[in-house]
Amino acid sequence: MTFTCTYRNKNGALDRRVIEANSRADVFAKLKNEGIVPISIVEGGKISTPNRQQASSGKNGVLVVILVALAVIIGVGVWLIGKNAWNSKDGKDKEAPKVQAKPKAKPTPIMAEPKKKIEKPVAPAETNAVPVEPKPAKPAERHDTVSIHTNNLGKVVEKWIGADGKLHMSVRYARKPVFDNASDDQLAMAVGGNGTQAIAPIPMTAASEQEFLESLKKPIVIEPDDSEQVKQLKAAVMDARAEMKKMIDNGMSYKEALAEHQKLVNENVDTRNECMAELKRLVDEGDVDGAKKYMKTMNVALGQMGIPELTMPKSREELNAARERRRAERQKAQQEAAAAKQQK
Repeated sequence: MTFTCTYRNKNGALDRRVIEANSRADVFAKLKNEGIVPISIVEGGKISTPNRQQASSGKNGVLVVILVALAVIIGVGVWLIGKNAWNSKDGKDKEAPKVQAKPKAKPTPIMAEPKKKIEKPVAPAETNAVPVEPKPAKPAERHDTVSIHTNNLGKVVEKWIGADGKLHMSVRYARKPVFDNASDDQLAMAVGGNGTQAIAPIPMTAASEQEFLESLKKPIVIEPDDSEQVKQLKAAVMDARAEMKKMIDNGMSYKEALAEHQKLVNENVDTRNECMAELKRLVDEGDVDGAKKYMKTMNVALGQMGIPELTMPKSREELNAARERRRAERQKAQQEAAAAKQQK
């Protein structure tokens, strides 16, 4: 049996290979011995062999080139012999007739086109001005809060149904900020994705490294009234502080250390996303058993690399059902809000 394997090579680019084996487990074991973590293993594939006809055609091409080269050499020799015979007659050399070169014609000067004047647009008269309607303000009255939570940066995100029956969202800072300095905020952006989301470029200034060194003088305190999410974020920033301190002590700048961390995290996120795409393909094709085996095998390999484990994705039917439930809940909330408005 043959299996087509997809994996990342040492340069980080996608590569494929066809391997003969008895089962998927044998293929995974062979690749693991070579230090390769496969992204997908699909049964089937043909091992390519060299084409004899192409080899023979290559030899024929070489012979044709040699024959053409010999013909050119012979032709040049005949031409030289004829030229010498024409130049020497009765022991006297004759000069070849000189061809007078024709005088070059002077280029006709091209007249530059006159520049066109760019007329500035004239403002319309006040009598013709169209009045601009003001943007409708968001309804101040709120009904039926849908959800409210605090994100990784300590901001409160609230979704609610307004008096107009539409879904609105507001983002505001919590009363108590998570961090009180820009350096810890930068580290929070670098670790906030939990290894499942790519890190966007982090803005830094010339004073970022000095701000980081100043932040080390003030320890991060996990308060008892902090939410579980904020506690996890503070612990992750504390670990990031320690790692950054080690890198700087070893001669690396703050900017270089943060960029290296961002690069490693994004490469791990790309690998996990490719594995999730393969897992979802198996689920969409209805191969649930194959998807479970693939997820179990890949989670072992990803765990060794420090990458978060895969989770079983939902099928198309489950996603469509969830979408219909959300649509029904939204319509119900809008109808209730309209009924409440009519009663007033």
